[in-house]
Amino acid sequence: MDVILDPCTTIVAFRSTFPVPSITIAARMRVVGSCAETAAAEKTTTNSRAWNRMAHYNPLTRPMLKPITAFVFAAALMALASESPEVDWPVYGGDQGGTKYSRLTDVNPSNVSRLKAAWEWKTGEKALPAHGTRPGNFQTTPLMIDNVLYFSTPYNRVVALNADTGAELWSFDPKAYEDGQPPNGTGFVHRGVAAWRDGAAGNKLRIFINSRYRLICLDAATGHGRSTGRTTRTRRRPLCTRT
Repeated sequence: MDVILDPCTTIVAFRSTFPVPSITIAARMRVVGSCAETAAAEKTTTNSRAWNRMAHYNPLTRPMLKPITAFVFAAALMALASESPEVDWPVYGGDQGGTKYSRLTDVNPSNVSRLKAAWEWKTGEKALPAHGTRPGNFQTTPLMIDNVLYFSTPYNRVVALNADTGAELWSFDPKAYEDGQPPNGTGFVHRGVAAWRDGAAGNKLRIFINSRYRLICLDAATGHGRSTGRTTRTRRRPLCTRT
């Protein structure tokens, strides 16, 4: 499936209209800016390693894109889960090789026009005059692990959603905005999160986010912080200290 992202604050999931037992979400990412451009999705297939890439939005080089909507295409399974198992998307590039390839074939040119909205989720993030900050463009590649989507928002929040329903399971706010606006000219932005299983703790899943000068480890089940590392600058390299 494809994840089509705009400068936005909303995720909308789509489900196909034909009867199926469940849905699944994987991720490949393109930036699409207008209704006309969304037609490009019809040319995309999920069983090929090749697809068209569109330039990421940059307010310094191109005008604001409309409508402001983020779409998550949730492909409906064509068979029972035992026959067509869920495929996780545990890292940004899909796998450790960064191939950005999914073997799922549920969304393709023949059925993309029949997708219907299944759920949506909004960041709710706004400018904070007290801190002199504003959120930038919402662009993220969600990780999908065990039917849960993990991603970050412009203000560096980490959010976990149920992939089937869009229900928010938990969110973690590192309050990155308290350090003021980053001097990037685009507002607050964040690329995403990373996942890792702790073999020393029963193979429990951990979610990591780098927020400003901190590396934060979260319990994937609860969103509670496990540890925080602060980066301090030296002449040779940054050092991480645990707090």
